[in-house]
Amino acid sequence: MSHSVSEIIEMARALSEGDFDREFQQLFHGELGEVASYLNVVRQTLQSLSAMTDISCAILPNAADGVAAIRQETETRFDSLWEMVEIKRRCAQFSPTAMTFLRTKWRACVRSPIRASRPC
Repeated sequence: MSHSVSEIIEMARALSEGDFDREFQQLFHGELGEVASYLNVVRQTLQSLSAMTDISCAILPNAADGVAAIRQETETRFDSLWEMVEIKRRCAQFSPTAMTFLRTKWRACVRSPIRASRPC
């Protein structure tokens, strides 16, 4: 009986230390068999979660960089558009040629891809 209990303790210790790949023998009967069975289910669940965590750790830094780049591009675009609105407001009382130029610039800015290397 003590050998069985020490095996269960070893299973729990391995799980607590993050050893989720180690398969445990199902040589237990009765209540110890139930405990061993539950520990094996916990091991499989933790093994799956560990794999997902590894994937997330690989993906998240790249996602954060992408979000930061989009944020920066959005700010640049907004600033550029705001500047154009201000120019348009100031030029509204001036020539139709200036207004046509601004409309053309506005359309080009709005239609250009979000990841353009140059601001509008």
